[in-house]
Amino acid sequence: LPTDPNPTPFPTQVPTPKTVSPTTTPKQPDPTLTIKPAEPTATPAPTKTPTPAPTNAAVAAGAYYVSTTGSDAGPGTADTPWRTIQKAAASVKAGDTVYIRGGTYNERVQLKVSGSSGTWITFARYPGETVILDGTGIALASNRWALFDTGGRSYIIIDGLRIINSDYFGIGDMAGETSGGHDIIVRNCSTYKTGSSGIAFFWGSRMTISHNVVEYSNTNGAQEAISLHGIQGFTINGNKVFD
Repeated sequence: LPTDPNPTPFPTQVPTPKTVSPTTTPKQPDPTLTIKPAEPTATPAPTKTPTPAPTNAAVAAGAYYVSTTGSDAGPGTADTPWRTIQKAAASVKAGDTVYIRGGTYNERVQLKVSGSSGTWITFARYPGETVILDGTGIALASNRWALFDTGGRSYIIIDGLRIINSDYFGIGDMAGETSGGHDIIVRNCSTYKTGSSGIAFFWGSRMTISHNVVEYSNTNGAQEAISLHGIQGFTINGNKVFD
Protein backbone atom coordinates (compact mmCIF):
# COMPACT_ATOMS: atom_id res chain seq x y z
CA LEU A 1 0.00 0.00 0.00
CA PRO A 2 1.18 3.60 -0.55
CA THR A 3 2.71 5.30 2.45
CA ASP A 4 1.48 8.75 3.57
CA PRO A 5 4.54 10.92 3.28
CA ASN A 6 3.33 13.28 6.01
CA PRO A 7 1.47 11.18 8.57
CA THR A 8 -0.43 12.98 11.36
CA PRO A 9 0.97 11.88 14.68
CA PHE A 10 -1.43 10.50 17.34
CA PRO A 11 -2.02 12.88 20.24
CA THR A 12 0.11 12.12 23.19
CA GLN A 13 -2.80 12.74 25.63
CA VAL A 14 -6.45 11.79 25.19
CA PRO A 15 -8.81 14.30 26.87
CA THR A 16 -10.80 12.85 29.71
CA PRO A 17 -14.60 13.13 29.10
CA LYS A 18 -16.47 15.22 31.65
CA THR A 19 -18.80 13.20 33.86
CA VAL A 20 -21.88 14.84 35.37
CA SER A 21 -23.17 13.14 38.52
CA PRO A 22 -26.83 13.57 39.44
CA THR A 23 -27.44 15.56 42.57
CA THR A 24 -29.83 12.86 43.93
CA THR A 25 -30.35 9.17 43.28
CA PRO A 26 -33.88 8.21 42.08
CA LYS A 27 -35.76 6.34 44.85
CA GLN A 28 -36.81 2.86 43.88
CA PRO A 29 -40.35 1.72 44.80
CA ASP A 30 -40.66 -0.52 47.85
CA PRO A 31 -42.24 -3.81 46.65
CA THR A 32 -43.59 -4.52 50.13
CA LEU A 33 -45.83 -1.45 50.16
CA THR A 34 -49.52 -1.66 49.15
CA ILE A 35 -51.05 1.31 47.45
CA LYS A 36 -54.22 2.33 49.27
CA PRO A 37 -57.00 3.57 46.99
CA ALA A 38 -58.45 6.95 47.69
CA GLU A 39 -61.38 6.83 50.05
CA PRO A 40 -64.74 7.98 48.69
CA THR A 41 -65.87 11.35 49.83
CA ALA A 42 -69.11 9.91 51.19
CA THR A 43 -70.49 6.43 51.91
CA PRO A 44 -74.08 5.95 50.70
CA ALA A 45 -76.55 4.77 53.31
CA PRO A 46 -77.49 1.08 52.93
CA THR A 47 -80.92 0.30 51.55
CA LYS A 48 -83.14 -1.27 54.17
CA THR A 49 -84.59 -4.61 53.06
CA PRO A 50 -86.45 -7.45 54.79
CA THR A 51 -84.15 -9.73 56.76
CA PRO A 52 -83.22 -12.79 54.63
CA ALA A 53 -82.52 -16.26 55.97
CA PRO A 54 -78.82 -16.43 56.93
CA THR A 55 -76.46 -18.89 55.29
CA ASN A 56 -75.64 -20.26 58.72
CA ALA A 57 -78.44 -20.55 61.26
CA ALA A 58 -75.92 -20.22 64.07
CA VAL A 59 -75.80 -16.49 63.47
CA ALA A 60 -79.49 -16.11 64.22
CA ALA A 61 -79.20 -15.25 67.89
CA GLY A 62 -82.56 -15.03 69.56
CA ALA A 63 -84.47 -16.73 66.73
CA TYR A 64 -87.04 -19.47 67.29
CA TYR A 65 -86.70 -23.04 66.08
CA VAL A 66 -89.03 -25.89 65.14
CA SER A 67 -88.05 -29.55 64.83
CA THR A 68 -89.82 -32.88 64.38
CA THR A 69 -88.07 -33.98 67.59
CA GLY A 70 -89.08 -30.88 69.56
CA SER A 71 -91.90 -30.14 72.00
CA ASP A 72 -94.48 -27.37 71.96
CA ALA A 73 -94.10 -27.20 75.73
CA GLY A 74 -90.55 -25.90 75.34
CA PRO A 75 -89.28 -22.37 74.72
CA GLY A 76 -88.56 -22.84 71.00
CA THR A 77 -84.81 -22.32 71.26
CA ALA A 78 -82.17 -24.06 69.17
CA ASP A 79 -81.56 -26.58 71.98
CA THR A 80 -85.24 -27.09 72.86
CA PRO A 81 -87.23 -26.38 69.69
CA TRP A 82 -90.98 -26.49 69.25
CA ARG A 83 -92.59 -29.48 67.61
CA THR A 84 -95.07 -27.73 65.30
CA ILE A 85 -94.85 -24.78 62.95
CA GLN A 86 -98.27 -23.70 64.19
CA LYS A 87 -96.89 -23.25 67.69
CA ALA A 88 -94.35 -20.85 66.26
CA ALA A 89 -97.03 -19.08 64.22
CA ALA A 90 -99.03 -18.46 67.40
CA SER A 91 -96.02 -17.38 69.48
CA VAL A 92 -93.85 -15.04 67.42
CA LYS A 93 -93.98 -11.26 67.31
CA ALA A 94 -92.84 -8.59 64.87
CA GLY A 95 -89.17 -8.91 64.00
CA ASP A 96 -88.90 -12.62 64.87
CA THR A 97 -87.48 -15.35 62.64
CA VAL A 98 -88.51 -19.00 62.80
CA TYR A 99 -86.05 -21.60 61.50
CA ILE A 100 -87.66 -24.93 60.71
CA ARG A 101 -85.43 -27.99 60.88
CA GLY A 102 -85.60 -30.60 58.15
CA GLY A 103 -88.37 -33.17 58.15
CA THR A 104 -92.05 -33.65 57.32
CA TYR A 105 -94.74 -31.76 59.23
CA ASN A 106 -98.32 -32.99 58.81
CA GLU A 107 -100.24 -29.89 59.88
CA ARG A 108 -101.99 -26.75 58.70
CA VAL A 109 -100.32 -23.45 59.58
CA GLN A 110 -102.28 -20.23 60.04
CA LEU A 111 -100.44 -17.09 61.07
CA LYS A 112 -101.73 -15.11 64.05
CA VAL A 113 -99.45 -12.04 64.18
CA SER A 114 -98.24 -9.44 61.69
CA GLY A 115 -94.80 -7.98 61.41
CA SER A 116 -94.25 -4.32 60.71
CA SER A 117 -92.22 -2.16 58.36
CA GLY A 118 -88.57 -2.97 59.06
CA THR A 119 -89.47 -5.80 61.50
CA TRP A 120 -90.83 -8.55 59.31
CA ILE A 121 -91.69 -12.03 60.56
CA THR A 122 -89.81 -14.75 58.69
CA PHE A 123 -90.51 -18.47 58.41
CA ALA A 124 -87.55 -20.20 56.76
CA ARG A 125 -86.09 -23.64 56.40
CA TYR A 126 -82.96 -24.32 58.41
CA PRO A 127 -80.06 -23.80 55.97
CA GLY A 128 -79.12 -26.95 54.08
CA GLU A 129 -82.18 -28.95 55.19
CA THR A 130 -85.48 -29.81 53.47
CA VAL A 131 -88.73 -28.83 55.16
CA ILE A 132 -91.95 -30.47 53.94
CA LEU A 133 -95.42 -29.36 55.01
CA ASP A 134 -97.69 -32.30 54.14
CA GLY A 135 -101.47 -31.80 53.96
CA THR A 136 -102.43 -35.46 53.74
CA GLY A 137 -105.70 -36.00 55.62
CA ILE A 138 -106.31 -32.28 56.32
CA ALA A 139 -109.60 -30.91 54.93
CA LEU A 140 -109.23 -27.47 53.37
CA ALA A 141 -111.35 -27.39 50.21
CA SER A 142 -114.72 -26.67 51.83
CA ASN A 143 -113.32 -23.45 53.31
CA ARG A 144 -110.96 -22.68 50.43
CA TRP A 145 -108.02 -22.51 52.80
CA ALA A 146 -104.28 -22.73 52.19
CA LEU A 147 -102.11 -25.29 53.95
CA PHE A 148 -99.70 -22.48 54.89
CA ASP A 149 -102.11 -19.58 55.37
CA THR A 150 -100.96 -16.05 56.18
CA GLY A 151 -104.41 -15.37 57.63
CA GLY A 152 -104.70 -11.72 56.60
CA ARG A 153 -101.40 -10.84 58.29
CA SER A 154 -98.78 -8.48 56.89
CA TYR A 155 -95.00 -8.09 56.62
CA ILE A 156 -94.42 -11.82 56.34
CA ILE A 157 -91.59 -13.72 54.59
CA ILE A 158 -91.98 -17.42 53.71
CA ASP A 159 -88.67 -18.79 52.51
CA GLY A 160 -87.63 -22.24 51.29
CA LEU A 161 -90.60 -24.42 52.35
CA ARG A 162 -92.02 -27.32 50.35
CA ILE A 163 -95.80 -27.77 50.45
CA ILE A 164 -97.33 -31.07 49.27
CA ASN A 165 -100.73 -32.81 49.19
CA SER A 166 -102.91 -29.83 50.03
CA ASP A 167 -106.51 -30.41 48.97
CA TYR A 168 -106.86 -26.70 48.13
CA PHE A 169 -104.21 -23.93 48.08
CA GLY A 170 -100.59 -24.61 48.98
CA ILE A 171 -99.43 -21.20 50.24
CA GLY A 172 -101.76 -18.23 50.37
CA ASP A 173 -104.50 -16.20 51.99
CA MET A 174 -108.18 -15.98 51.20
CA ALA A 175 -108.95 -13.67 54.14
CA GLY A 176 -112.65 -14.21 53.68
CA GLU A 177 -112.32 -12.91 50.11
CA THR A 178 -112.95 -9.41 51.40
CA SER A 179 -109.65 -7.99 52.65
CA GLY A 180 -106.18 -9.47 52.83
CA GLY A 181 -102.77 -8.74 54.20
CA HIS A 182 -100.03 -6.74 52.57
CA ASP A 183 -96.27 -6.92 52.16
CA ILE A 184 -95.95 -10.68 51.78
CA ILE A 185 -92.87 -12.33 50.26
CA VAL A 186 -92.99 -15.99 49.15
CA ARG A 187 -89.60 -17.04 47.81
CA ASN A 188 -87.61 -20.21 47.11
CA CYS A 189 -90.62 -22.38 48.01
CA SER A 190 -92.21 -25.26 46.11
CA THR A 191 -95.68 -26.76 45.95
CA TYR A 192 -96.67 -30.18 44.69
CA LYS A 193 -100.08 -31.77 44.19
CA THR A 194 -102.47 -29.07 45.35
CA GLY A 195 -106.23 -29.20 44.81
CA SER A 196 -106.28 -25.62 43.57
CA SER A 197 -103.49 -23.09 42.99
CA GLY A 198 -100.09 -23.78 44.43
CA ILE A 199 -99.77 -20.13 45.56
CA ALA A 200 -102.79 -17.81 45.88
CA PHE A 201 -103.48 -14.45 47.53
CA PHE A 202 -106.72 -12.45 47.48
CA TRP A 203 -107.55 -8.82 48.19
CA GLY A 204 -104.24 -7.56 49.51
CA SER A 205 -101.36 -5.43 48.34
CA ARG A 206 -97.62 -5.46 47.70
CA MET A 207 -97.04 -9.17 47.18
CA THR A 208 -93.78 -10.70 45.92
CA ILE A 209 -93.83 -14.25 44.50
CA SER A 210 -90.24 -15.00 43.56
CA HIS A 211 -88.21 -18.06 42.48
CA ASN A 212 -90.74 -20.70 43.49
CA VAL A 213 -91.63 -24.02 41.84
CA VAL A 214 -95.32 -24.87 41.36
CA GLU A 215 -95.94 -28.43 40.18
CA TYR A 216 -99.06 -30.53 39.62
CA SER A 217 -101.65 -28.01 40.83
CA ASN A 218 -105.45 -28.02 40.34
CA THR A 219 -106.09 -31.68 41.09
CA ASN A 220 -109.67 -30.72 42.13
CA GLY A 221 -110.55 -28.63 39.09
CA ALA A 222 -109.60 -25.72 36.87
CA GLN A 223 -107.90 -22.85 38.64
CA GLU A 224 -104.46 -21.29 38.15
CA ALA A 225 -101.01 -22.35 39.26
CA ILE A 226 -100.17 -18.94 40.80
CA SER A 227 -103.18 -16.73 41.56
CA LEU A 228 -103.23 -13.09 42.64
CA HIS A 229 -106.75 -11.69 42.75
CA GLY A 230 -107.53 -8.09 43.68
CA ILE A 231 -103.90 -7.47 44.68
CA GLN A 232 -102.73 -3.87 44.43
CA GLY A 233 -99.05 -3.89 43.53
CA PHE A 234 -97.15 -7.13 43.05
CA THR A 235 -94.02 -8.76 41.64
CA ILE A 236 -93.99 -12.25 40.14
CA ASN A 237 -90.60 -13.33 38.84
CA GLY A 238 -88.32 -16.31 38.39
CA ASN A 239 -90.95 -18.97 39.08
CA LYS A 240 -91.21 -22.37 37.41
CA VAL A 241 -94.70 -23.73 36.73
CA PHE A 242 -95.20 -27.15 35.15
CA ASP A 243 -97.25 -30.36 35.00
